[in-house]
Amino acid sequence: MNIKNIKITAGLIILVGGLMATTVSASTQVGTAVLRANVRARMASTTRMSSTTMRMSSTTRQEMLTNRQNQTIGVIDSKSVQEITSRVTALSTLSTRLSSMKNLSASELSTLSGEITTLTGELTGLQAKIQADASSTPVGTGGALGSSSPLRQDFTSITKAYRVYALIIPQTQILAAADRVSTIVTSLTTLSAKLKSRLSAAQSNGTTVGMGAGTTGTGASSFASLQADLTDLNTQTTNAQKESSAAVAAVSSLVPDNGNTTIAASNTTALKTGRSDIVAAQKDIAAADKDAHTIVAALEGMHASSMASTTTPASASTPASGTVSSQ
Repeated sequence: MNIKNIKITAGLIILVGGLMATTVSASTQVGTAVLRANVRARMASTTRMSSTTMRMSSTTRQEMLTNRQNQTIGVIDSKSVQEITSRVTALSTLSTRLSSMKNLSASELSTLSGEITTLTGELTGLQAKIQADASSTPVGTGGALGSSSPLRQDFTSITKAYRVYALIIPQTQILAAADRVSTIVTSLTTLSAKLKSRLSAAQSNGTTVGMGAGTTGTGASSFASLQADLTDLNTQTTNAQKESSAAVAAVSSLVPDNGNTTIAASNTTALKTGRSDIVAAQKDIAAADKDAHTIVAALEGMHASSMASTTTPASASTPASGTVSSQ
């Protein structure tokens, strides 16, 4: 092959090589472009799926929030019915109890009765308001059931503003106990007057003392002991009445604290004082009752002794000096 042909052949080879290189490069670029397009498509698809997932997740969270709030509203509504119903029932019981009290003043009874009637009406109205709040509370929002929401505030007021268990019931219980003490004091005062009369008559008649249970000795010294019991009876009943009156004075004018800590503390102190006065009065009543039993037993012994003397046969020895016939 001559030089010219070699050059031509070399040129063809170079040309063909260049064409092949160009073809390979173009093919590579096309493949790369397709790959990039596919990647972008997958990324776009992934983004759309993520966005859809986020929208679904957001919707699910909103539904869950709404469901939780609806459940909470249902619980509050149901709980409020229970709390208010129990308080209204307790107030009704207190009203019945007040009507049986005999020793409180008319003004005290009127004040307490009016307070109970007012509380009952307010609690009934509060229940209706809570039910209205429950149906109108906008669920699905962050602050729907916050502490400042009407539903929460109304529910909280059941225990804060309407202190039936913390104040009204213990207050009325103390007043009822004071009323019972006054009734017993009246009975003991009447009994004391009768016992005094019986003792004076027995002593004037020269009756012997000593037959009754709980008494010792005979004659004037035993009468002195019984007179001391009678004096103690009167002292104890007087003290009981004073303590009963003090308990009434301590609690009769108390009012709900409505969340005021100063008033709440004052009410607590007054209730404690009232209870302490009632406990002291009950102890005094018990002591007075013991005195009364001692005197009654002695008088019964005297009566038994006098009855025995009236049934002694004529042939028996003369009864002991000082024994009298049955009165």
